[in-house]
Amino acid sequence: MQRSAVFYRSCLITATVVLFFVFFAVLYSAYLWGSVYYYGFILLVPFLPFYFLTYKKMKIALLKEEIAVTWAKPLKRDRDFADLGKMAALFPVAEQKERLISEQTKEDLHFELLYSLVDRTFTTPGAQVLYNLLQRPQLSIKVLQERGEVIRTLESEKELREKIMLCLRTLGRQKTDTVTGLVWDEEIVPARLGIMPAVLASLALIALASIFLIGAKAVFFLLPVLAVNLYYSNQKENLHNLRLPAIHYLRSVVLTAGELAAICRKKLPAHSKRLRSASAACRQFVRRTAMLGLKGSDPFGLYDYLNILFLLDLRNYEAATVFILRRRSYLRQIYSLLGEIDALLSVASLRCGTSAWIEPQLLPGKSYIKTEEIYHPLLENPVANSIDLERPGVVLTGSNMSGKSTFLRTIAVNALFAQTVYTCFAKGYRGGLFNIVTSINKDDFLPGGKSFFLSEAEAILEMIRQQSEEVASLCVIDEIFRGTHSLERIPAAVELLRYLAKQNALCLIATHDLEIAKTCSELYATYHFSEQVGSAGLKFDYLLKPGLTTSWNAIRILEQLGYPREIVERASRAVNRKIKVSVKLL
Repeated sequence: MQRSAVFYRSCLITATVVLFFVFFAVLYSAYLWGSVYYYGFILLVPFLPFYFLTYKKMKIALLKEEIAVTWAKPLKRDRDFADLGKMAALFPVAEQKERLISEQTKEDLHFELLYSLVDRTFTTPGAQVLYNLLQRPQLSIKVLQERGEVIRTLESEKELREKIMLCLRTLGRQKTDTVTGLVWDEEIVPARLGIMPAVLASLALIALASIFLIGAKAVFFLLPVLAVNLYYSNQKENLHNLRLPAIHYLRSVVLTAGELAAICRKKLPAHSKRLRSASAACRQFVRRTAMLGLKGSDPFGLYDYLNILFLLDLRNYEAATVFILRRRSYLRQIYSLLGEIDALLSVASLRCGTSAWIEPQLLPGKSYIKTEEIYHPLLENPVANSIDLERPGVVLTGSNMSGKSTFLRTIAVNALFAQTVYTCFAKGYRGGLFNIVTSINKDDFLPGGKSFFLSEAEAILEMIRQQSEEVASLCVIDEIFRGTHSLERIPAAVELLRYLAKQNALCLIATHDLEIAKTCSELYATYHFSEQVGSAGLKFDYLLKPGLTTSWNAIRILEQLGYPREIVERASRAVNRKIKVSVKLL
């Protein structure tokens, strides 16, 4: 039967009271009736194993309670996104199997917020693998289906899930990540210290042994050896201090992988088999690193003296780095597999805490997206919409704040999640596999001296360059070339849309320019968002509607903000005249 942490805490308190009672009873008895009663301390011996076993069970119970409370809920924690991005730089992109979204797309889709929504990981490998996984849309349906199967297993198998979570929670994460570079950085070379550490350690052993031969005089031999070893250790301290914490953590990762292999043996056999095989290949690493870091578990400080005398950290560090380079492929496999389990466990938690989600139906070679009641996961009260996007795509129109940009992100985010964690925020999602490219957030780049328009033009040019016949692109653009005047913007935007219509691309475009939408309406389907104007002001329903917009609200917003009546009225008359002219021309 599973006991609560409160139960074990009560047992510990009771055991502590009994221990103190027996301890003082023995002391008092010995004081009154003689030292023979000191043998009563033997009565304390059976309590010690019980005490430590109960303490361990209490810690486990506390972890289980913590895990149960946090399941299916987002976690608020500080995240070092620069640190998390290391994995992207270390792993090459397999172009035939995946794509790496650009920094522009990550910014457009608020990638850090999306990651924070999904991230419920327990370990450093889990956090990094999840970050890397979310920014790499897969082009293999098989890979995505396998991920989906693992996620479903973790959702449905509560006992399995809790065992894995407890195992991962016990491993924990590094405060500052140093383990990633240790395992993946190709420039790391093994520590080559030669025979000097072995010679100095042998002299220390001889110095200690001489105590039994010459007694107190051995101190004149022992002290110089201690001083020399201390000086040598300090000289080499910078060599291992930066990587020693990483080696400690990597050792824990390998041990945890062995535990996970046993836990996952029945329900996740593929992961279990690979973890077991890789862990077995790294047993020597676990043995060689057993002495590293014993200082932290030594309450009396004896390890410091032994370390100085025998250079334990240095010698074990050298052996560990040599082994890491020889078995790096196995360590990488362990790190990635453990991280993948942790990452997919986060996705399972996300699903369980989300009311409306679905696994996508992905079809190879298709260039369309058909959705039913799709919504954005970062919105508290989202309005769901349905749309069928078929090549070459859709042009969205609508007034300010009506929901155009949010809808662009909604489609792109769901396409990204479909091709990374096999999860969509909708009642239905069916479509192909895409290279996802966006141009939504465009600002002046002051440090580089780039204007708004230049930044925008470069982003769209990169979108054009990424077009290929092998993989269709999902091109999402908000306000094409809005950084320049309409005389050039409208013709350039029209020609861009005509060009993209001939490429292997599915486009979702938002614009305020009705002329652009109208000119391209023979190629692209048109939809719009609108608002209602009443006595209370503007009211938005955020519902997608077919056709071009018939309303604008910029001047109405100026009026609500309190602009002078003269400005509002004269601007309104000018707009009405232009609308009449435009209608006649169209």
